[in-house]
Amino acid sequence: MSNNDGNAGGNTGSNTGGGNANAGGQAADNGAAQHQTVIRGSSKAPFFEGAFELYRAELELFLDERDAWNIVTGDEQRPTTGEVEQAGFDKRDRLARATILRGLRGGRKTEDAAKVCGLSTAHGMWETLVSDYTQRDFSYAVLLRRQLYQCSHQQDQLMADYLRTMTHLRQQLRNVGSEHEISDDEMARLLLMGVAMTHRELMEQFDLPTRQGNPPTLQQVTNALRSRDEQVKLVKMVV
Repeated sequence: MSNNDGNAGGNTGSNTGGGNANAGGQAADNGAAQHQTVIRGSSKAPFFEGAFELYRAELELFLDERDAWNIVTGDEQRPTTGEVEQAGFDKRDRLARATILRGLRGGRKTEDAAKVCGLSTAHGMWETLVSDYTQRDFSYAVLLRRQLYQCSHQQDQLMADYLRTMTHLRQQLRNVGSEHEISDDEMARLLLMGVAMTHRELMEQFDLPTRQGNPPTLQQVTNALRSRDEQVKLVKMVV
């Protein structure tokens, strides 16, 4: 083999190895870029649609990714010195203000948008909304809780429909705020209260365990109620 052939082979091997290394590096860079893309959430600001607590959660996720949520809550204050630091804070504050306004307008909360648009800081805008909606949500939660306590199973009503209605009311309360959430134990009692007039046998079924200090769980009550629909179907098939 000549020296030229040897050099050619060496160059080929080096080029191949270098090519693999470059390809591997590019693949790693692409993977890193894709990973960064996955980490970044939606580029669209959330609209205020539904409960205030839901909007707050979506807004926090959106602005936290952009390092601006602490400005909204007031946990981060504008620096008193340093032009660069102050400019960076002001930029993020403007982003937060624009995001809040976009969410209000997108959710057709025009009165709220008009009320806070003149405020100079995102924190001031947010505090105004929190103050207003805390009062509104409390009134709404009281009405929902009243509906939940008054909801009763009707004669000939499918138990699945009754459960669906009760579960929906409970979910609405949870969406208003965690402080209004109905616990599993309370929900189990409410479900039994609702069927007290149409299915007294269920009350008797759980009477002894409850008096012995073992009240039924929500899952046990739900299963017992659902089984009533199956029993009705079987009776109709036999008849």
